[in-house]
Amino acid sequence: MAFSTAGLAETKQFMETGFPGVRYICDPDLPTGVYQSGKLVAEHGNRYCLFNAPDTWTKPPSFLPLGYFISRLVAYKVFTTGIPQSSRDIFKKFMMQLIERPDFVKDLFEAIVQDAVLADDQDIDMKGIDSFPDTIKVGEIKANYEQLIQNWESDSNKIDWKIAAIDDNEDLTWAAYHVLSGSGQNIVIFGHTHVPALKRSFLGEPLEDVGDIPLNVPCHLIYANCGTWVDSVPSTYVETQEDTDAGRHYVRVWNYPSKTLRGEAFVEL
Repeated sequence: MAFSTAGLAETKQFMETGFPGVRYICDPDLPTGVYQSGKLVAEHGNRYCLFNAPDTWTKPPSFLPLGYFISRLVAYKVFTTGIPQSSRDIFKKFMMQLIERPDFVKDLFEAIVQDAVLADDQDIDMKGIDSFPDTIKVGEIKANYEQLIQNWESDSNKIDWKIAAIDDNEDLTWAAYHVLSGSGQNIVIFGHTHVPALKRSFLGEPLEDVGDIPLNVPCHLIYANCGTWVDSVPSTYVETQEDTDAGRHYVRVWNYPSKTLRGEAFVEL
């Protein structure tokens, strides 16, 4: 997210040279990319989140979102207080309090600034971030991004901004509906949330967590989230398998390195 367009091209070259066989899928001008195969579609998922989608309006050619600064403010608070806190929890608390306000984005950012015991005239180090000066004041960030909702609504490809705000703090179920609705696909895979998920829908029913359903019951839609791959929590990943003989496309979420199955569902081919 801190790259410019040039950085995307350099990363593509590095990935394809350093990791032969890995398919690097990225749009040429944005840090987004969609993989499609048959009725399966997969992407990172952040472009359906109000505060974490690539921001193409504020500081072009940078696409750094406001969520980047929110995360840094919370990290600063944790560093100075020594009390571990989740940026997701802090964000959710203020979002639920402020989302109906006319100046929601501005008020939310101000609340997080105050929670971190910072002031508008304090500097944030931005060295190495394209399109930004070496330092930027907290108040400048607030002013730069206060039109976020209006900018979001100017893009007809985006989902409703309130849903996108909720997606920032939930599991991207609404984004899964958005992607699958009328697309011809029936399996969607996201990441971004760092929370593994496997949800399925039967015809006309909402997406729900996979539970104790018989393996021989086909689903209408499947949404899977690969979760995270860091040392501090159990790692997870998504596997899909087309069984043409059985006429099934399986989706599985696994734990790593234990290789234990968290959930499985399938759609008919």
